[in-house]
Amino acid sequence: MNYKKIIAKLVKEQNNNIDIEFIENIIEIPVRIEVADFALPCFKIREYYNKSPDIIAEELKNNIISNYFEKIESSGAYLNFFINKALFIKNTLEEIISSGDDYGYCNIGNGKCIFIQYSFKGCKSILNIRDAFNPIIANYLYKLHKKQGYEVVLVNDGNGFDLCKDKISNIESKLRKENLIIQCSGFKGISLKEYNMPPFILSNERVEVTNYAYNLLNIIARKSKYKFNKYIYIDSISKKTEYKQLFKVLEIMGYEWGKKCEYFRLGLVKFNNCVIEREEFKEKAEKAIKAINKKYVDLKCIDSEERRVIDYLIFIFTKNKKGKNVSIDFQEMFLLKKDSLEYIKEVYYKNKKVLKNNGYLYVKSNYYKVASNKEYELVKALKEYKNIINSATETLETSIIIEYVLYIIKLLDMVYSEPNNYLEIDDINIIKERLMIIEAVCIIIRNSLNLLGIENI
Repeated sequence: MNYKKIIAKLVKEQNNNIDIEFIENIIEIPVRIEVADFALPCFKIREYYNKSPDIIAEELKNNIISNYFEKIESSGAYLNFFINKALFIKNTLEEIISSGDDYGYCNIGNGKCIFIQYSFKGCKSILNIRDAFNPIIANYLYKLHKKQGYEVVLVNDGNGFDLCKDKISNIESKLRKENLIIQCSGFKGISLKEYNMPPFILSNERVEVTNYAYNLLNIIARKSKYKFNKYIYIDSISKKTEYKQLFKVLEIMGYEWGKKCEYFRLGLVKFNNCVIEREEFKEKAEKAIKAINKKYVDLKCIDSEERRVIDYLIFIFTKNKKGKNVSIDFQEMFLLKKDSLEYIKEVYYKNKKVLKNNGYLYVKSNYYKVASNKEYELVKALKEYKNIINSATETLETSIIIEYVLYIIKLLDMVYSEPNNYLEIDDINIIKERLMIIEAVCIIIRNSLNLLGIENI
């Protein structure tokens, strides 16, 4: 439910000369909830009334009536709106619970194609475990965009290029016609000096066609085949310059879609509190490698222990900001810390057990009993899941999801410190309503973790 649109419509009903989009854009959200949920600065609509902002606010307060707000107050030049908490909680919880696994997703990608490319041939030793994060991030981005309605093409280029060498001549002809090729001693390529980049090498004394040239051929061919709207390449920091060059060359060649190409840089991986020679570390590392190769190379089913290892790696990597270095500590893999995956799972399973044990009370209610500020803030945060998903899609920032889940759990803990205590009351209606909130929280946790690839929950 878009409250800004509702307010804009209510204000326009009082003065038809004001543009409804203008009203929507000037509505503010106060920092403190006690001030208001939304505020309309009436000095910005003064020209439509020929009155002082204070009088405009007072008149609008007296004339606007809506069940969506429990009260509307004027405060100087501002008209303050306070959401009907019970109605908001009711609508939000019923939407989350009825949508289930589909809650939070939309069709912003309908009719659009995303091409995601990564490289992974498998892990040979723990020292190149970083490579395992290529398919982990690729699968996360695949699921994220798929849920948002995009057609997604996911390609592992670990098996090499899919084009013939002779096709480079067509590209060279185009580049020559546009006077883009430079020939120097030892190499032939495209100068990117004015962009503060090294030359884009097409061939040199050692190889007739470089990897740079193959990458250029491939991305042009894939654009022709898949008509993608956005291209994402996932790899380590070592190839950042190479792909910045590639995308710039596409722009120089007149391919405007080159601006829609993005390089997803992975950070480095280090191991905390571990000596690689120690037998305990080697054993855990070997299990991790086996699980990774089994899932992402052999595409076979993995057992519960292997699933836990991969879940840990997914969590550790997606918890970090995009491009930041990752620290892996096998000794802390399954410890119950407040910012750990095990803690999130513990909260989830504990509350699912409460729901199971109280299933006979799990019915719809009017939600007036739980419309306290703390519970309202929790449900408001649950409502934000849609915006969180949209932000993650737009920025490709992986840490947004984990940060959000930990924030939800923190709010849950502030509202209901112990699952059983908050149900030890006589008012059956309060119990029913609290169970609905818990169910919505569990749905958000499950959807978030599943999106990241943590599926055994």
